[in-house]
Amino acid sequence: MQHYVCAGDCGAETDKPVACRAPGCSHEGQPFVACACEDGLHDGSEEAKNAEENEETDDIALDDDDE
Repeated sequence: MQHYVCAGDCGAETDKPVACRAPGCSHEGQPFVACACEDGLHDGSEEAKNAEENEETDDIALDDDDE
C-alpha cells in the first residue's frame, strides 16, 4: 500500500501526501516523501522504531532469563 513518511525526526507517516505538522520536527512544514518499502518497516518510521525497541526488549528479556 502506498504511504508517505516524514523525513524528519518525528517519523510520522500517512496515506496521503501532506506536509509535516509536528511541532519541533526538523521537517515541520515540509512535504512527506513517498515510501517504497514493501513491508511497512522503513527507516525513520514509528513502525521501524517500535520494531527495533521490541527487538531490544526481547534481547534484554532473554538475558534476564539466563540468570
